[in-house]
Amino acid sequence: MLSTFASGTAIAAPQKAAANQQAKPGTAIAKGFFKPDAHTVVKRNVPKQMPKQSLAGLKSSPDNQISGPVEVCGTDTLDKTSGQGKGTLVMTVEKSVKTALNGEFGLSNDDLSAKLGFSVEDSVTVKDEHRYDVPAGKTGFIVAHPTYDQYTVTTFGKAGFVMKPTGVCFQSWSS
Repeated sequence: MLSTFASGTAIAAPQKAAANQQAKPGTAIAKGFFKPDAHTVVKRNVPKQMPKQSLAGLKSSPDNQISGPVEVCGTDTLDKTSGQGKGTLVMTVEKSVKTALNGEFGLSNDDLSAKLGFSVEDSVTVKDEHRYDVPAGKTGFIVAHPTYDQYTVTTFGKAGFVMKPTGVCFQSWSS
């Protein structure tokens, strides 16, 4: 995959995981998101949160459940930079990221929020800093993406994902 930076130079970027890559048995990843890899440093601003409630009041079955969270990175770019080595690239990110809903849930946003223990309509400010040492004679790159906790929600035969912003994924590499 090639990425183009502001300078207009195309560079080879680390490959993002294919959509719906398995995080652990039975856990699909929502389209437009990827599991962190060896080129990714995840820095959380928000602690991991288990769903507040089960789907109480719904007929208990494998078709009515909430699972997660699973930590994933979004493919939206918050910021990017590049520079020649030998040297250190430094990136500081502070952006507001909205909770993402992907799919049909069969519940209102208020009911879904109550079950998860957080508002599915909120935005979270994600912020952090990352440093990357670029070897002499190489060009270094940093790309920042939002980090999310992915919750898989299945209700009334409908399934979807709730993506709660939790921090920043920094991908860094040299070429």
